[in-house]
Amino acid sequence: MKKNVVIFILFFSIIQILQAQQDPKAATQPAIPTFKVSLIVEDILFASTAITTVEISGSDVETYLQTKNSLMSVVKYIQTNNRRLTDTLTLDIQIPVAQNLLNLMSKAKFQGSQADNYKRFVEAVIEGLNSSKPKDNKTK
Repeated sequence: MKKNVVIFILFFSIIQILQAQQDPKAATQPAIPTFKVSLIVEDILFASTAITTVEISGSDVETYLQTKNSLMSVVKYIQTNNRRLTDTLTLDIQIPVAQNLLNLMSKAKFQGSQADNYKRFVEAVIEGLNSSKPKDNKTK
């Protein structure tokens, strides 16, 4: 299982490198910070469906598409590798994409029976963000 996750992270990194080589501006821009998050496959699939229920305005289209495409690349990985709904994946997510995803999720419409999926997904992303912050080592 860890082998598949490493392969996925490597694949995702290669895609980002190739995109940076195609876009000369990307090479001069600072790297976008990322963090690691562990998510249950069922919750990832729930999130990919939930964000399609959100109403957006024209100014939100680019952000929505970037977020959706990032999430759909994970869904494609899940499908091609026949991952079970109970499997846990550890992913590297760009902080702005995670923030946009949480924003979209907060606007999503879903059944009450899916509240556990929503809560687990959001809590896992927030936990990942919090654990990626540098610790303050100052003593008082």
